[in-house]
Amino acid sequence: MKGFIHAHSKYSYDSNNGIDQIIDKALEHQLDFVILTDHENIDGSVELRKRIKERNLNLIAPIAAEYKTEFGDIIAAFIQEEIIDMRFTNFVNEVKRQDGLLMLPHPYQSHPITKLDYIATKMDIIEIYNSRCSTDQDSKAKNLALNLGKPYYYGSDAHLKNELCNVIISLEVEDAEENSLKEALQNNKIRLVSKDKIYLRGFRFSQIIKSMKTRRLQIFYNNVIALIIDAIRFGWNKKIE
Repeated sequence: MKGFIHAHSKYSYDSNNGIDQIIDKALEHQLDFVILTDHENIDGSVELRKRIKERNLNLIAPIAAEYKTEFGDIIAAFIQEEIIDMRFTNFVNEVKRQDGLLMLPHPYQSHPITKLDYIATKMDIIEIYNSRCSTDQDSKAKNLALNLGKPYYYGSDAHLKNELCNVIISLEVEDAEENSLKEALQNNKIRLVSKDKIYLRGFRFSQIIKSMKTRRLQIFYNNVIALIIDAIRFGWNKKIE
């Protein structure tokens, strides 16, 4: 079973990916599952499931989202309802009440380093590769997972259409069903099919999208200027390293 984990759609404040665009990209790469993790809401994954059903496709799409808790970003996957309480302990308990999976994205970004070990021990699975993270951050994340004996996954963290399949993974499953996907992730039955870093310009574009959606002009100007400077310094096709 092939697919990707950790991606964003128009329901995130820093992405413009359409739901059907995501489905079409999955079909183009002959994927079996997509775990869409929009910021702060499950609306994207709910619509994704709806469109898959309307198009009569065999594509698994668990309900999931990436929430900003008091201790940073945490992905809640295989849930049924929106999670409201962002206090870490309450958040963890609510995900468990819904029989969901707690997934730690980009451990060395957006999390307090003094709390990281504690956060990681509460997770079911840890992201050890992220297309938007540096190689050093990925290496530290892998060591964190291995030291704690935690299952791990590779995430695309796609915000733009051309980033959606930057990371494709394969999982050993007996049946192509959502529960089998969840079980395989918990049991670390995962294989990396392909991975790639995003273009530096992709990060700037996602921030420009964020500035337009949130109407924060300073973010817009800062990233337009940074985009120009990056292009001059590194060229248009510079990737995150």
